[in-house]
Amino acid sequence: MGMTKKKGCGIGCLMLFSVGVILAGAATWYSRDINHEYKAVQRSESALLAAVGEAEFVPPADLMVDPVRLDAFLTVRESLFENRQELQAAATEFAREKDRNQDGGLKGLLNLIDSGSALAPVYATYWTQRNESLQAQKMSPTEYIWLYSLTYYKWLAKDPADGRDAHATVAPVHLEIAGELPPSTMDLLAPRRLALEASYTPQLNPIELIFSETE
Repeated sequence: MGMTKKKGCGIGCLMLFSVGVILAGAATWYSRDINHEYKAVQRSESALLAAVGEAEFVPPADLMVDPVRLDAFLTVRESLFENRQELQAAATEFAREKDRNQDGGLKGLLNLIDSGSALAPVYATYWTQRNESLQAQKMSPTEYIWLYSLTYYKWLAKDPADGRDAHATVAPVHLEIAGELPPSTMDLLAPRRLALEASYTPQLNPIELIFSETE
């Protein structure tokens, strides 16, 4: 198949991830509303998995992309435009708060956690919207991760580590896709380059492919 799996995140992994992103100044799920926010995302993911059925997505061994599924992927990405802007603004403010409280001791840490509490619902909204958009396109998390990895990492040569701090301990969620893209796939991707570039945000890259129930 020419592909190495680097995905999967249960609730324990999600919590470990939050430690990594707080160090990166990206986001935190440590808030008084964590259970409520997480459950909202989990419900949307459960509905998605129920809608797409139990059949596992099998990536094409020849890396020939279905144009219909590529456009479905772009539809999902474009549906997240406003959520992405809101999340990027909130994450940037959180990063500034982290810098301001870096040497603030316990008080600084408490300020940072409070700031993260305001950010958690924005992350939850983003993941929920993504899951609902995927459901509308009948696209499974596995297919989404594969198309994201192929288009951004393989074709556009984006770094899976974009947006991650050097001290992060959780590996990036992605698929390593081996082999060269065939001309037919290159021809499909070329006219969509601008749309794909516009839908990629390096700062948000670490959270794009997190699914709570994907093993």
